[in-house]
Amino acid sequence: GTGGRLAFQVWATHGGGPSIAHFSAGHGITSTTAWTAALILMALSEVVVRTGVLAWRSGLLSEGAARALGTAARVTPGRSSTLVSSGVRSMMDSSDRPLS
Repeated sequence: GTGGRLAFQVWATHGGGPSIAHFSAGHGITSTTAWTAALILMALSEVVVRTGVLAWRSGLLSEGAARALGTAARVTPGRSSTLVSSGVRSMMDSSDRPLS
């Protein structure tokens, strides 16, 4: 993500300009605002995809931990389920008092 954008910027300012101009002319990209919009859209899509993957992986990890403990992974409104360092499942209510 970030490394790719940095590499592109370095390449564009250190000899890649003519290649970019040729690509732009060949594909009908004639304004700098089009490139700006494309690069911003690319960065936004990277954030959205990364957030989605992390949410998906978080769900998989929670289900795996619940299976390892022999419990079902479920979410109760107003309560958050966490694994404490001892490996015991802990349920906290909205006032953050231990329930069990």
